[in-house]
Amino acid sequence: MATRRPQMNGTDAEHADIVSEPTLDPVVARRSRAMSNVRSLFPIAPTSRVRWRSAFSALFFIGFGTFLEVQRLGGNTAVDTLWAEDGNIFLAGAVNGGRLHAFLVTYNGYVNSAARLIGALAASFPLSWAAATFAIGSASTVALLGGFVYRASGAHIPTKQVRFMLAALMVIMPATAFEVQDNAANLHWFFDFAAVWALLWRPSNWWDRSLGVVVILLAATSDPLVAILVPLALLRLLAVPKQEIGPVLALLGGLLIQAVAFVDPAQVVLAGPAQGTPSPLDLARVFGVHVLTSFFLGGTLGNDLFGAFGYKLVGLLTLVALAGLVCLMLRKSLQFERRLVLGLSALAIAFTIIPVYIRWGSQFDINPYHLIGVPARYWTVPLLCLWAAVAVVVGSQRFRDLVRPSVGMAAIGALSVWFVVLALSDYGIHNKYRDAGPFWNQEMAAAITFCESARTGSNATFLPPPKLVFGFNIPCSRVVSPPANREH
Repeated sequence: MATRRPQMNGTDAEHADIVSEPTLDPVVARRSRAMSNVRSLFPIAPTSRVRWRSAFSALFFIGFGTFLEVQRLGGNTAVDTLWAEDGNIFLAGAVNGGRLHAFLVTYNGYVNSAARLIGALAASFPLSWAAATFAIGSASTVALLGGFVYRASGAHIPTKQVRFMLAALMVIMPATAFEVQDNAANLHWFFDFAAVWALLWRPSNWWDRSLGVVVILLAATSDPLVAILVPLALLRLLAVPKQEIGPVLALLGGLLIQAVAFVDPAQVVLAGPAQGTPSPLDLARVFGVHVLTSFFLGGTLGNDLFGAFGYKLVGLLTLVALAGLVCLMLRKSLQFERRLVLGLSALAIAFTIIPVYIRWGSQFDINPYHLIGVPARYWTVPLLCLWAAVAVVVGSQRFRDLVRPSVGMAAIGALSVWFVVLALSDYGIHNKYRDAGPFWNQEMAAAITFCESARTGSNATFLPPPKLVFGFNIPCSRVVSPPANREH
């Protein structure tokens, strides 16, 4: 005989499963909820067909982004100067040792495959094109990675306008362009950020899956700091089917290559040892001044305001950030966004603290008017992670469902204004070393003049900016003749 169930109110209905089903073991229930939370971080990407119009738009924006990035340095500075390691490590390595052999030589104890690829490309062209090849090749790589982030973040940031701003930030990054602009030596920072989205991305077609694997492999074989993403990779390993663990294998395989390279006795190491050990207060000050201030205000405005208000400004910005996190934590309906924001914030802190701790020295001293400059490269990934955290919230469908349409549009509008103000205020970046030359056409003219009268077997010396540290030699046979088809 059937038993009639008692009527239940709304609160009781929420617990109907508990009343009607056998009580689950609390440990099993917690594990089940934890796995559900982990799987929610890796939503399946919406399927999208590639149309000619979309492909044309993508090519246009990638080309335009490359142009904008090259123009940030002003005039012909980007295409007529070789920055630091681009010359003496990556170009000289590919020209003197061979394009393929250069990949077997480490720099600072690790493999840097992204920069080596640009170096191999430059070595395949006439030497006079080297500066332009490095600048345009690096700028276009960053623009392509911006396009990748736009596509890979679709399931996490469904609002296209917000995703577009996040992708554009990679091209016109406020506060960090002094060092990372138009050079291959710092491409790995952009690959690190793209690798975050490659691990979160779950596309449905083999082409996109392969693309994600390539991005992660290049990231892992360009920067050992990508090991910071191992916990995220392990979460993916738990959350997705076996056929979707390619990005995890690519990350671990790339890190294995880095580990083998680290014990290479022939590695090239130019960096000096760390100077002392930073205290927790030192690390907090670096994060507060360089990352938080630059995140909210950019480099130019941040310089001026920090110079005027000092750590009072940092304290205020910290309170604003904490207030935003508290508001997000109180919104139970935004649990998915909350987990992503906390994870991205943790990555921002890790990508700041770990390299600063390893490379601690006088270059990290707080200079009120020096938020842009050395060592700005270290803030690239942290700033992008913080901007991604904002984009995840403002660009989510749940956020727009929670508020009135006018409020949602106002939030996107405010984010757009914030983005435009920072981008414009920090767009024109002057690298005093590259601006002062010597320029590559001058270096080439001097090298050709020398080699035309030099005896056979001589080498021409190049002193690109900053020339006191990064000089290198190229055989005269390569300077005065096109690249030979040598065996490698």
